[in-house]
Amino acid sequence: MELVLVPFGIVVAAPLVVGAVTGATFKFVWIVLRFIFVLCFWWLLLLIGGVALLRSILH
Repeated sequence: MELVLVPFGIVVAAPLVVGAVTGATFKFVWIVLRFIFVLCFWWLLLLIGGVALLRSILH
């Protein structure tokens, strides 16, 4: 009976493990991407603000 249950357990557990790993990886990638996006967004705002400020000072 164990010989039948072990492969069955592996077959059932494998997708769960893969799903958990994929989910964790996706979550991590999403956090990193969001962080990069926010960083780029703020850098762009600062750049535009800095250029506008420089123009107002120079003119």
